[in-house]
Amino acid sequence: MTWGALDADGNVVRDPTFPDLPSFKEVCDATPACETSGEAWEAWKAFMIAGFPAQKMVFLPKGADADAMKTFTEAFNAVIARDDFAEISAKRLGVYPQMTGDMATATLKLGTEVDPSAKAFVVDWLKDAYGVSLK
Repeated sequence: MTWGALDADGNVVRDPTFPDLPSFKEVCDATPACETSGEAWEAWKAFMIAGFPAQKMVFLPKGADADAMKTFTEAFNAVIARDDFAEISAKRLGVYPQMTGDMATATLKLGTEVDPSAKAFVVDWLKDAYGVSLK
């Protein structure tokens, strides 16, 4: 099993580097006590996204102007468009889609903006399972 990857719509799918291994979502779907909807799923999904596809993002300093953002985006897109990029990237990162612009923004949002009910689930789970109270 792998955590999986995200498709263009933000759904958890099989990891393209390990396509023969089921994703966490597939294992959960096949497990009677596990659900892939609701507050618990949204909380775990946010952890997975923040811990994998969103962990390799590049951020400019707060207040960076539009020209700087455009320059960096164009530079990253030029690297991604290189004929040899997929081969080089596969050796170092695996076979993962690289994101800029709207897709990167959407992925960041999925990993950092969690519904209040999913946050409450995590707070309650930490307290019930481990006796940890967050203040």
